[in-house]
Amino acid sequence: MTKVKPFIKPLELITLVLGSALMFPYTFLPILRSYPKNSDVWVVFIVGMMLTAIINLPILFLVKKFRGLNINQIFEAISGKVIGKIFLVMYIMFFLMCFFTCMMISMQFINVSIMKKTPMWALALTALIPATYAASKGPGVVARISVFITPVMVLTILIFAINGSEFYKVDHLLPILADSYFIEILKGAFIVAVRFSEVTILFVFSYFLKQNTSAIKSYFVVLILLTISFLLILLPVLLTFGYTLASRAFNPYFLFARQVLLFDMIEKVQSLNTMIWFPGITLKLAIYNSMAAFVISNFSKKIKAPIVSIVIGVVAFVVSFIPILDKNLVIEKLLSDTVMPYFLFALIVVIPLVLVIVYLITKKKVDKKVVQLLEQEQNTLTPQEAAKHAISHEDALAEE
Repeated sequence: MTKVKPFIKPLELITLVLGSALMFPYTFLPILRSYPKNSDVWVVFIVGMMLTAIINLPILFLVKKFRGLNINQIFEAISGKVIGKIFLVMYIMFFLMCFFTCMMISMQFINVSIMKKTPMWALALTALIPATYAASKGPGVVARISVFITPVMVLTILIFAINGSEFYKVDHLLPILADSYFIEILKGAFIVAVRFSEVTILFVFSYFLKQNTSAIKSYFVVLILLTISFLLILLPVLLTFGYTLASRAFNPYFLFARQVLLFDMIEKVQSLNTMIWFPGITLKLAIYNSMAAFVISNFSKKIKAPIVSIVIGVVAFVVSFIPILDKNLVIEKLLSDTVMPYFLFALIVVIPLVLVIVYLITKKKVDKKVVQLLEQEQNTLTPQEAAKHAISHEDALAEE
């Protein structure tokens, strides 16, 4: 049977990356616990987004240069099967870690803020069933779901930012940069940049992007939209509570949403926050489940991605029974900047940079492999799909 490769549109790629990137600030705003640990964190975020575009250059180069190949093929074409698989295992571990971490943090959020007496296993089941089902249906389904969820999330952010303006006090941001050292700004910006792990979503899902469209343009659109949306979350929180109170709150944005009034008939519109938060966290879980399953399934033709997605969901459900994961201390460690930023730096900067250097050294040899792999890719498509989406490797690069 001929394999049918799902194709996604640039809008779907944008909403995938943006929706995932917004979920943690929508929930916890971890940047408040980072350098310089004062009201200048919004400045740090802007600098961090500029730095993000720089440290993501190796991945963007690989996405552009090897357009039409999946992450497994790219790694193995450049570094060989053995080393390539070692790198891929690291990425799989990261995707699974993100999946489990996101699940635990989301359950903790619900348990602390909304359903305090509900057991963790019930919360896990509620989130895992739709996320696992969506992931098992493949990347194309997950991408299309994001088009419905992410725009609504951005709309709620805009609604809260506008209607909460009556609580804003500019004094909470003053004096700007008076209490921050340059080195602290750079440390905070570095953490912001490396925490943008969603570039790995672009890395994996760009394989499914239609060849006559640009993954690089989609990336920069995401950066712009993320910067605006994030500031519409962060600044209202700082302007309303000030840094000290906001940094001590477990979920500051949810706390801010509870203050907002919308029309006389609706006095507590934080329900809007909760209503979009659940599908948003489900989307994030589905994305990382789908990516892990996709990469694992490409190790062997005998491994089916839908089965892998279900197994990941079942294992995550079992993990939710572990008593220690019911503690706030574990969540604090997962959100801290002690280990995670450096692990992410290795994944999104060091490994891609090594691959780029190896490629430049062995360019002719790798290019031959790429041509062969692209021919194999064309042969895996149905005649209709191949005719519709056929484009040479050189033409794809020209489009970029």
